[in-house]
Amino acid sequence: MCKNKKCTGNCYKCSSDNQYDNIIVQLQSQVDALTESIKPFICGHPILLIESASDIAQFDTDGYGVGCWEGWAICNGQAYMNPQTKVNFTTPNFTDRFIVQAGGSYSVDDTGGSDTVALTVNELPVHTHGITDNGHTHNLTDTGHNHPVDDPGHGHAGSGGSHTHTFTTSTIGGHEHSTGVIGITDGGGGTGANVRTSSTASGNSTSTDGAHSHSGTTDPSSAAVTVNSSFTGVQTQNAFIGITETDSNTTGITVDDAGNGDAHENRPPYFAALYVIKMW
Repeated sequence: MCKNKKCTGNCYKCSSDNQYDNIIVQLQSQVDALTESIKPFICGHPILLIESASDIAQFDTDGYGVGCWEGWAICNGQAYMNPQTKVNFTTPNFTDRFIVQAGGSYSVDDTGGSDTVALTVNELPVHTHGITDNGHTHNLTDTGHNHPVDDPGHGHAGSGGSHTHTFTTSTIGGHEHSTGVIGITDGGGGTGANVRTSSTASGNSTSTDGAHSHSGTTDPSSAAVTVNSSFTGVQTQNAFIGITETDSNTTGITVDDAGNGDAHENRPPYFAALYVIKMW
């Protein structure tokens, strides 16, 4: 604005002042917009991911930034003192770590995981093992055995009816018969000369006659016997075999091992870069 109170605003100077004022207003608007856009990087401790070699070269061996990266540090767990407040600030350590969003299963500053892992038995898939069987034997001792015999004995029932026997005497030479009775007659069975009788009891004998024989039949008798069949009654008893012992032995079966127990890769595909944090 022109400071000349008499100026109507049409002078050159006033026109120039008005033009500068407009430029200043435009610049202020741009600054305000830029300030608003970079406010997240001015307030708090924002984290950036960089991978350009020229950017990485702006950080020293401890991880502190210089030049345009002054006030920034690599997220490697190092502690730095704020030059204004003299208060230490420790960066988070993201070295060799993946980042996961907190707020669900994970809380802020949680760490964990492993590059490789060895599986437990329950984590292994179902699988089989080869079996080797060399076979084996058992030595047996057999002393033999026998079976006792139980024989209660047995009998045969006999039965027989009345019967007779026929007979014929020999015809050798003449002979006489002592009868012990008076008067012997031939019953008709003689085969030689007639048998003469004596009318006296003297000697009680028949008279001598030539060679002859006698035949006849005995009186009935019940001496005939028949034998009924019968079981022997012999029984064999149970007996154990004579094997008294077996020698112990191993089966010869061995289960073949599978696998080496090596740890396996536990990381997803990755890309390595540097996380840097605004400290002040």
